[in-house]
Amino acid sequence: MKKLSMILTVLVIFGSSAIGHTSDECVVFEGTFEMSTRRPVAQFQYFQALDGEAILKVYDEAKDHHAKKINSATISINGKKVIRSMDFCRKKYFRFWHFRKTKFHHYSNFKQQDDVIEKTVELTKGQNSLEVMLNSMRGGKIKVAIVKPKYLASDDSDCDFISDGGNENSKSSYGPCTGGNTALCDDNCPNDFNPDQADSDGDGIGDVCDDNDDGYPYLVKDTITVGKNPWAGIAVSPNGEFVYVTNYGDNNVSVIKTVDNSVAAYIPVGKGPSGVSVSPDGAFVYVNNYSSNSVSVIDTSNDSVLDPPIPVGNSPFGISVTPDGDYAYVSNYGSGTVSVIDTSNHMVIATIPVGSRPWGVSVTPDGAYAYVSNRSSSTVSVIDTSKNSVIKSIFVEGSPSGITVTPDGKYVYVNHYTSNTVSVIQTSDNTVIVPSIVVMNGADGISVTPNGAYVYVNHHSVGTVSIIRTSDNNLIDTDPSTVEIDPIPVGNQPYGGGIAVSPDGKSVYMGDYTDGTVSVIGY
Repeated sequence: MKKLSMILTVLVIFGSSAIGHTSDECVVFEGTFEMSTRRPVAQFQYFQALDGEAILKVYDEAKDHHAKKINSATISINGKKVIRSMDFCRKKYFRFWHFRKTKFHHYSNFKQQDDVIEKTVELTKGQNSLEVMLNSMRGGKIKVAIVKPKYLASDDSDCDFISDGGNENSKSSYGPCTGGNTALCDDNCPNDFNPDQADSDGDGIGDVCDDNDDGYPYLVKDTITVGKNPWAGIAVSPNGEFVYVTNYGDNNVSVIKTVDNSVAAYIPVGKGPSGVSVSPDGAFVYVNNYSSNSVSVIDTSNDSVLDPPIPVGNSPFGISVTPDGDYAYVSNYGSGTVSVIDTSNHMVIATIPVGSRPWGVSVTPDGAYAYVSNRSSSTVSVIDTSKNSVIKSIFVEGSPSGITVTPDGKYVYVNHYTSNTVSVIQTSDNTVIVPSIVVMNGADGISVTPNGAYVYVNHHSVGTVSIIRTSDNNLIDTDPSTVEIDPIPVGNQPYGGGIAVSPDGKSVYMGDYTDGTVSVIGY
């Protein structure tokens, strides 16, 4: 199974969750946590489990000298603190003058009271949260494991109540296995906890252990030369036949034919084109002109631009057409507003004040709400489209940029450019339910697959794309041969909001700002 990880911004975790068993214990979670900042910051991971008691173990990593740097640690399960600072003790402390650097240096040598600290914890069925906060010098490291007694059948390796080979002891309280109405079945991922036996592509291999065949693109299959600085806009037509790319430096839009990934046309628009959105019927393409404060409308029947362009606020960036095609919502980065365009007459019918520097905008599948990321005010504005007014401002982490709503309308995923994280908002009550999925530097554009199973995030600082699996909000490791959680390498500076998934979910298109290309990710 590919390694998964979720942590906070400026920290790095080496290791990942693991499900399996050792002798008479089932390992529900196992990971190593390391301090890489100067001050304690919480680190999160999420894991799946069955409800009931378990044992949390904290291992002394002194063998490689990392644990000697740790002062203390606090660990919480599902918000309840189970390991406290008093569980660690200070062994030695030195303070000496460094003559060459002319300042005092501190050296600490700490050790746990025992080689392994054990605490009883209570788990819940489904997703559980683990929070670790280290008070340590840089490089301090501890290993954490959560285990349960192996009370199940001896051939149930992953402790999910489903036998590896199928027998009466494998009856599951979670319902029948995929493809039948019997509680007796063979585990489709015998080494990975998956009581729901989800198998998206029906190949008999469960989603959690199916490396490549469960429907997510993970390899760059082609690179298309488009124009100068494909910056902030990529949109795929509803029929999947065309991809529209805004070329900021050329003041035009490239039209890519997906059948052979060739550029079919270059359409001149306004100055500095940025965001782009296609109407649900595919008849029109709406393009923000960042430097000329307008929106161009392209008639896709002949690739002509309607005249005149639609004037909006200053520096329009994000744009989203409602599912019924009646309106387009435009975030005006320079004005702190959202313009609402009536697509029947191409007139602005409302201007809505939001937060500072609105960047991305995404409309819910039912068209009832529009979510706007405000880059400079660290908020997400929720617009009631029936009244075109803001009903709530949700505080999130620093510099929210790309934003997308899942196809079922239940969740909103938001990138944070400065903290290199992704937050998850629950639309039923507009609360942040997952504050920080740690990704890589320069998290900017974001897009979700049509089945809602995966979220793609581009990182313009490092030229990569991360994949988040929405079932557990963990990152997918695209190269399990390495220790790190590997994203997908693409071109230079995949900047702005230029990322889109095809309607069939088989391709992801990513604009490479410096290279003037579009990377096509497939599988």
